[in-house]
Amino acid sequence: MLQCNFAKFVDTTDADVVREFGIYYYQAFSTVLTNEGTYIVKACVEYPESVELDPSWKASRAFLVLAFIFAVMILLFKLVLGCSSQPEKKGYTGLGKFVPLGYLLTSIFQGLALLFLNSNACKNNNLISMEGNQTTIEWSDTCTISTGAKCFISATVVWFCAAISSYFEQKAFIDEHRMEVTDASLTESLTVNNEAGTTV
Repeated sequence: MLQCNFAKFVDTTDADVVREFGIYYYQAFSTVLTNEGTYIVKACVEYPESVELDPSWKASRAFLVLAFIFAVMILLFKLVLGCSSQPEKKGYTGLGKFVPLGYLLTSIFQGLALLFLNSNACKNNNLISMEGNQTTIEWSDTCTISTGAKCFISATVVWFCAAISSYFEQKAFIDEHRMEVTDASLTESLTVNNEAGTTV
């Protein structure tokens, strides 16, 4: 979430040379002079205030925060549910009915965070050529997905699968519970009729 490896620009002449950017941080380089020589150090730093965030970039940040909030809420709810006296039943009643929806919304928010790939950071990024030691490199015109974006895509699929499986598990439990209630009412009716001397 707070790394700088969401998207990357690749050197057109050497695919091993990349410059990575994240939703909140980007990969910056600095020159360090020591007695043993000169070293180029890279680190994740915050974007400077001069960087203008376009609507896609702002939306990506908002959806990322929403996905994180929903994920934490689901985790806490599941922890509380695990400590209840009848977790297998309470998980499908009350607020538990909204768990599949929570999974689905988290999946959607996680996927919409990929709007970052359609932002200025990928299509009109001036930070690549801001540093002197980077001016000789011919970067690609647009970014490509990096490790962070790949993880986001995987997480989106996992959250969606969790929503589907949770929904069908909940549906199966409700159907089973209805059958138990129906069987119990039939048994009670037969018992009452037998005690009254009615032949069944």
